[in-house]
Amino acid sequence: MVHTSGLSPILDETCAVMVAVNSDGAVSVKSAAVDLGTGAKTALAQIVAEELCVGLDEVNITEE
Repeated sequence: MVHTSGLSPILDETCAVMVAVNSDGAVSVKSAAVDLGTGAKTALAQIVAEELCVGLDEVNITEE
């Protein structure tokens, strides 16, 4: 998944994530985005949970 800030072509900024579905059905997401209190981590978890039809408590977001 690639998300841009919408400022292209002025600011070529992208952020990628790696998503893995574990054998127990839980979802691990590695994100390059840093949550500075803006709720980005929560929003990303909600998007992943909705798109993969899993519970929000089954999504684990890590920042790398």
